[in-house]
Amino acid sequence: MGTTPERPEAGGGFEPPSGSAGGDWLPPVPPGPQPGPPPGWRISPKAVDLDPNDQGGPAPWEDPGNSVAGVALGMSVAAFGTFFVGAGVLAFPLGLVGTILSVIGRGRIQRGETRQGKVEVGVGLAVGVVTTVLGALLLVALIAK
Repeated sequence: MGTTPERPEAGGGFEPPSGSAGGDWLPPVPPGPQPGPPPGWRISPKAVDLDPNDQGGPAPWEDPGNSVAGVALGMSVAAFGTFFVGAGVLAFPLGLVGTILSVIGRGRIQRGETRQGKVEVGVGLAVGVVTTVLGALLLVALIAK
């Protein structure tokens, strides 16, 4: 009987070209320009390194929260409310504190320290700025009187 070379039982698949050690063979390179950006162009590190679905900031289970956001919204709304209870003089300092805390909370979100409090910070900043301006106008009117 004829002898056949031994092959593994679950054989099949790709066999490297005969006469090489198996790791030396590379496929031919197609002619034409190499893949990638045109010469002289830069690729932004953010565009390459970041996952497009990444929300930014810490993972949800590691997020410390944005406790400043709630306090900023509360101060801004309290400042706005002082116009309607007859204590309008307090509107300027409370609105100023609410605006400053909103800016601090917004900075924490933009730096990626937290993902929480975007709505509270936005509303607190808008109400705080409006109340600070109105409180300043009220103080100027009271002083000029």
